[in-house]
Amino acid sequence: VKLIDHNTYFVTSFTINVYKPVTAITPKSTKTLKVSYSSNYTTNKNEYQLAKGTDFTITPSDATYQDMTDFEWSSDNSSAISVDSKGLVTFKDYEKTAKISARPKYGSLGTVAVKMFQTIRWQMECIYSDRSSDAGITVAENGKKYDNGDKDEITMFVDQLARFRIKDVTNSTYLKDNAYSVTSSNTSIALVGTGNNSGEYYVYVRAQLVPGTSTISAVYKNDDYWVRKQFKVTVVQNPFKWNTNDFIAPSAEGWGPWGSTNPYYKEHGKSFTMIAWDKVNSALYSSDVSKQIKWTSSNTNVATVSPATGSSTTVTMSNTNAGIACITGTDSYGTKLTCYVTNGYKFDSNDIAIGDGEGVNPGTSSSPMYYKVGSSDKMIIYKKGSGDVTVANAQFISWSSKNTSYITLSSSSGYETTASFKAAGKTEIVATDNWGNTRSNWVQVYTSLSCTSVPFKVATNNKSGNVTYQMNRYADMIFDPSSATVDPSRFTWSSSNTSVATVSETGLVTIPNSTNNGSSTVVTGTLKHGSREKITRTFQLISWGMKAIQANSGTGITVGNTFTNWDQTINIKGAGNLRLRFYDSSNSVDLKGDSYTFTTTASSDDFGCGVSDYSEDGYYFYITTYPSASGKTATITLTYSNNSYYVTKTFKVKGDF
Repeated sequence: VKLIDHNTYFVTSFTINVYKPVTAITPKSTKTLKVSYSSNYTTNKNEYQLAKGTDFTITPSDATYQDMTDFEWSSDNSSAISVDSKGLVTFKDYEKTAKISARPKYGSLGTVAVKMFQTIRWQMECIYSDRSSDAGITVAENGKKYDNGDKDEITMFVDQLARFRIKDVTNSTYLKDNAYSVTSSNTSIALVGTGNNSGEYYVYVRAQLVPGTSTISAVYKNDDYWVRKQFKVTVVQNPFKWNTNDFIAPSAEGWGPWGSTNPYYKEHGKSFTMIAWDKVNSALYSSDVSKQIKWTSSNTNVATVSPATGSSTTVTMSNTNAGIACITGTDSYGTKLTCYVTNGYKFDSNDIAIGDGEGVNPGTSSSPMYYKVGSSDKMIIYKKGSGDVTVANAQFISWSSKNTSYITLSSSSGYETTASFKAAGKTEIVATDNWGNTRSNWVQVYTSLSCTSVPFKVATNNKSGNVTYQMNRYADMIFDPSSATVDPSRFTWSSSNTSVATVSETGLVTIPNSTNNGSSTVVTGTLKHGSREKITRTFQLISWGMKAIQANSGTGITVGNTFTNWDQTINIKGAGNLRLRFYDSSNSVDLKGDSYTFTTTASSDDFGCGVSDYSEDGYYFYITTYPSASGKTATITLTYSNNSYYVTKTFKVKGDF
């Protein structure tokens, strides 16, 4: 209250702050605290929170202002180790030191050093392991170092024990005091703890029997150190290794072995289980360890596997693609066991069923292959352009004979079978693939085969051109059974003298016009299959002529007159009959058979022509000349043709009266 005068006064108010100041700050330790720094810290941070009571004390203990923000904090190396207004220390680099100090904001106490820090290079080292890396799996093992902050991931086998110790690399010191603490985020995967050996402490991790992952947090803290390490432990099964004589095979299907030449057969579209057999224990592999077996198929177009890992797998055969696949089971060490599988064989458009080595034309009902009774031959599948089909999956082709009285087969399956020919007759041999497609080969089984011994004779000076003759079943071949048909294309044909005659692949003989009287050739046909029997026939070029065997006196022709020139004119002096016949002068044979044919330009009113055997001395050609034929001419072509002869002549007759 301030009195201005006896009538006036002024009143004011104010606060008096009465507090108990901090008179002393005392560090709990004068030692330099060595702390772990890492640029790879993720969960942990490169920070340290100073705390009253932990790192320093104040006097008096009941000082009015003692919160962390009631002090002014400072670092003598803030570029490497800084501190904020709340006493939070941040580490920024390796192997740096700093003194952190505090000054109360209230009171007269000056700046006091609270804590000395040193950031160190450090690492965690495995000092013991009861296992070592195996089968390409790297696990914690003696001497292995981990210095990647919180980012290290360590693999351990189930039931593996490993011990770890932290090393101060900066000061070349292992941290061995009883200052460790450790936790595991999943103790069903990894148990942790601390232990010592002769007073030297460490952290241990014991992998449990269940594969999985756990995060391990380890801290080493005392007056000298504050080091933090977090790492991930992944527990995996022990490596699986095949024993000697182990094998893989289809379950409940026998043990094989199923190799590349004798694969296991399963129908297309079907599935089966492929198992692994423990030979040592005479049992199926089924343990968790064996679930590491890796399964693959060499040809997924034919067979697929699922799952890709496990103690067994399901193999599924393609419903469309035929072939062979190699199923492989691989252990953790890369050792492989194999089992070959197939869904059989599927015919394509180039596949045929045929006798061994018999070309590329299977027998048909109208053009069968020929085999002699008592013989045998292989029946095969032949792929046009490639050859015999002998791939391993073709062994599942099935074979059958439609008539086992004629033909029996040595095997009902395989890429080939042997046919035995028992009795004369024609039947079909059928091959069936695993999709039900068929290929057939018709076979005629015969008792005997021969050829007529009579030569085929052809007249020379044949002005009409080449003569052709088709080797045929009935004229040339003597076949038992007589009902059998014969396709000449089933023979291989040849001529011993191609200047006399040539022969085509189908048995067509061609005799060119020639004056080479008396020459001959042997035409040979060899069966392309079976016993490869041969038939032969001789073709001969003959001298020949045409002669009068009877003539009326008025014709002016005398019996015995011969006519040998091509296209010559026979002058007939008057009406009457004339009989003519061909003769083979090379063999002194008159041609008397019923084999004459003729063509003529003559009018029947002038010349009557025909073939007759009226004389009962064989057949002949006759001409009857009528009075109206006087001064007229006609052309006649006379031919004598059968399976023994071919003679033809063109001539003219003239009524010369």
